[in-house]
Amino acid sequence: MVRFTRFCLVGGASLVVDYAVLVPLVHPGLLDARWAAAIAYLVSSLFGYLLNRRLTFPDRRGTSLGRGLTAYVLVGLGGAAIRLATLHLFMVKTSWHSPPEVYLASGLGILAGTLASYLGVLRWVFTQPEQQGRTP
Repeated sequence: MVRFTRFCLVGGASLVVDYAVLVPLVHPGLLDARWAAAIAYLVSSLFGYLLNRRLTFPDRRGTSLGRGLTAYVLVGLGGAAIRLATLHLFMVKTSWHSPPEVYLASGLGILAGTLASYLGVLRWVFTQPEQQGRTP
């Protein structure tokens, strides 16, 4: 439970980074919210990986930085797909096409993808050192 709490705290910090990228791209109308969310995901994903590696899973750092980051991004893409699907669903099925509604829809998508991302990160990215080389 402590590890999951740390993961969620890192996720909260990543959310701040995400919105710090998202809002300046969407609010002035520079990009469609879906494109801006994808860019924000990439930036916040790198931030989240480095923080999780250091704070949440320090005992599971047997994986190289490159392999771990690659796995983290791939697992995160599943969470990002859930986020983008949720955002798109709200944009298509409701009149939520501009701020602040798109920010709320994006946040709901992030919440929906958090549990799946945690399980993937726990099982695949930051495996126990004795599990290195095995697919969990």
